[in-house]
Amino acid sequence: MHQYLLRLVLIAITVSHRANGKRPGHYTELVIRPLSAERCPGLQDLALTWANASLRMAGRTHVVMDIDAVFSRPASQLKRLCVWKKACSEAVSSNTCSHPMEWNFSSNVCRMLTLPHMPWTPILQSMQPSLKCPIESGNYSGHNIAFDTSIAKVFGGESIREGYVHVVKGTLFDQDNRPFACLQVTADIIRIKKKADN
Repeated sequence: MHQYLLRLVLIAITVSHRANGKRPGHYTELVIRPLSAERCPGLQDLALTWANASLRMAGRTHVVMDIDAVFSRPASQLKRLCVWKKACSEAVSSNTCSHPMEWNFSSNVCRMLTLPHMPWTPILQSMQPSLKCPIESGNYSGHNIAFDTSIAKVFGGESIREGYVHVVKGTLFDQDNRPFACLQVTADIIRIKKKADN
């Protein structure tokens, strides 16, 4: 588990997904473009009873997020994080989507939320009040939160496919293994041209 987390951090810092461009000194790169973020539909018994999030691009790989959320109960610890993803070639439906992929983390989940260079770190660190264990019930908000979507590609790896719509759900479970919070993000993947650094 710890080795996997270390690998994620190292990749997030050092890896750039590049392909050769047609002109010398240029290359292309796959970029995640978030379309929406919302509380996961259909899940019952979530402590996250309400969430309102908006996303806007700020440059080619940077996103600015505003989010307001309400937690109806506290959590002394977080027992598990489940990340679920599927890719859809057209509109999101059972006919056009791939078989879902799933990752489960059950060790030091609270610590994972505060690790540097992780996709969610800028969001959680910018929330008011701070969103870290133990999590209190109440209202939370974060505005003008900027983060780089290239870090999120670490989790998808080779499953990040150009021209597809990707749906990702992240679900946190509390100390009693009850679903505590779940956020669903929908994004598409585009290829951009970039100039290589001299």
